[in-house]
Amino acid sequence: IYSMTYMGDKNAPQAVLSLSEMLRYLVDNSKDERILLKNEINYVEKYVEFQRYCLKEGVNLKFTTDIKNSSLTIPPMLLQPFVENCFKYSGISSKKDAYVDISLACDETTLSFTARNSKLAVIKQQTTKTKREGVGIKNVIKRLNLTYPDRHSIDIIDNESEYEVKLVINLK
Repeated sequence: IYSMTYMGDKNAPQAVLSLSEMLRYLVDNSKDERILLKNEINYVEKYVEFQRYCLKEGVNLKFTTDIKNSSLTIPPMLLQPFVENCFKYSGISSKKDAYVDISLACDETTLSFTARNSKLAVIKQQTTKTKREGVGIKNVIKRLNLTYPDRHSIDIIDNESEYEVKLVINLK
């Protein structure tokens, strides 16, 4: 944001507003046990929008939603580690053929979330050195097991070139 402001980027005011809204969400909702699904979706949308400010036009970034019932509740920040990792490990800011593809759907009772991203080999080597790889995802899995025992499924596909998470939760 500093660079955007310094360079006179016309998107700087909107970037500041997006960051402000994301921080307000964190402060106001992170202490709650459950929040409305629509609030969590709004946060993820703001996060993706904020990431777009850092990227060149024409990058392969898709974010789709198909929400039939946004009044269901979920724990706050449940999806964020997956979304954040997409941007962190995809190489989308520097690699020409990199991509991020996130989809979120919810019918009357079931939340379906998929996050796919390319993988940047250099980053994989760096995370092995830090020994922090997978901490956020492990914590989400623990939260899912505590909050939705026998009411969720999570499939993670992790290979040389792609990382994909498929999460389905029965929210009723």
